[in-house]
Amino acid sequence: MLITGCSGYVGHQIALRLASADFEVIGTSRRPFELPGVAVAVGDHLEPTFVSSAVDRCDAVVHFAARTRGHDAASFARDNEDVTRTFCREATRLGKRFVHISSDQAVYQTGLYGKSKRACEDIVTQEGRDYAILRLTAVLGRYAPEMNSTFSKIIRKLHSSPFLVVPGSCEFPIAPVWIGDIERAVRWFLEAGAMPDDVCEVCGPVLTLAALIDLFEQRLGKRRMRVRLPLRPIQAVARLLAPFRAFARLPLDALLDLGKPVGVSPAKLTAIIGQEPTSMADAVPRIEGFPA
Repeated sequence: MLITGCSGYVGHQIALRLASADFEVIGTSRRPFELPGVAVAVGDHLEPTFVSSAVDRCDAVVHFAARTRGHDAASFARDNEDVTRTFCREATRLGKRFVHISSDQAVYQTGLYGKSKRACEDIVTQEGRDYAILRLTAVLGRYAPEMNSTFSKIIRKLHSSPFLVVPGSCEFPIAPVWIGDIERAVRWFLEAGAMPDDVCEVCGPVLTLAALIDLFEQRLGKRRMRVRLPLRPIQAVARLLAPFRAFARLPLDALLDLGKPVGVSPAKLTAIIGQEPTSMADAVPRIEGFPA
């Protein structure tokens, strides 16, 4: 199988997990990158010869590659919509199954990333054949604070500091997904006789951010003081910063969505694969690389 974006936080974990399960995995990346057991192809994801060659070597494409941060719509259109269209069209032309990895931000469409991911879903729906769209919530996986992992950064702060700055009371709902559940969903669709040609939401049971922080603290064996900053003023500042390049790497869209009702449900995926999502109480003890 071909996994695009294998250098990203989620893509590289799924590539490693599938390779260790004896799948033959080819990964694409825009820059040189090494993963044990994965043949990494480096190239331009919009260059037709590179894309055609990569897709032709596999039975299925799992498309993780995406821009998640930025300040201008043109960059998102190029790196997300154009790349998705290129791989989807080639998979369709060559008769390959196509698993598109989307985000719950496509539901909220708060900022440029969410709008771009929704546009990508529309592209796959209109141009794909034999496809599945997996819409992920925030992912809990390997401890990797150096990568784009908000939960890892929270854990690092809890491990190294006597206090944690949090937005509001943290008593708002979230539904993070365990990395193993993403692997399970991807494997199910790759091994299925037919793809659903539909969107499936991949998320965990709903809990509060405060409850998830409690679970992190329990595993660390430490309790930290929580310094609460009022949520609405923080979100007002986030709206002001969003258009500026200097703040493009901050997770402002996710911050603006805090406090909203959870807009996704695992019901459709559970009905298809016959398994309930993993609870965070079961997932947190399984995080690899967790600091001692």
